[in-house]
Amino acid sequence: MPGAFFPMAWMYINQGYYDEALEILESRCMSEQVDCSYFYEMIYTFTRQFDKAFPQLENLDPKITPDPPITPEDTLDHLFGYALTQKGYVDEGTEILNRMIKIFKKNQSYWQLSEAYAELGNKDSTVFYLKKTYDDNPILNMLEFTKHYPVFYFIHDDPDYKKIIGEYDQDKAVLRERIFNIAEHKDLIL
Repeated sequence: MPGAFFPMAWMYINQGYYDEALEILESRCMSEQVDCSYFYEMIYTFTRQFDKAFPQLENLDPKITPDPPITPEDTLDHLFGYALTQKGYVDEGTEILNRMIKIFKKNQSYWQLSEAYAELGNKDSTVFYLKKTYDDNPILNMLEFTKHYPVFYFIHDDPDYKKIIGEYDQDKAVLRERIFNIAEHKDLIL
């Protein structure tokens, strides 16, 4: 089944194992002829290899404000905005991130809001929307992602962030224990 390896690549990305994710993608994307650009853009942005993530950055004219298509379905545009800010095109990147924030607010996409605010370096809004993400779905694995994605490192010492992650880790441990007990006792009720 084409693309069946995506969950494994995503698991590695979520845990911060970017080299392993790249290895899976490189070995499978070509052989299965599937588009893996989404994963490549993510991994290269997370590892700060912006020119690999977005080759158009290499020849970008700083006088021209980039205007990638921004739709609610294409949430990678915030990565492009982040890459621009990190490459020195702060105004252009911030403009894209702010447009994405408007879309994310309209759609109540709390995770994407926390990520975009982290990319802007806005600690209070990042933590605020991570809390809303947790309240909306306590088991969402995107919270695990914040431990390994460098853009979130600046909030790791924040007491509110530590509290959210502590609650998330506790919920995750309870869920794992339940799953273990079901598997051990074969008490699965369908």
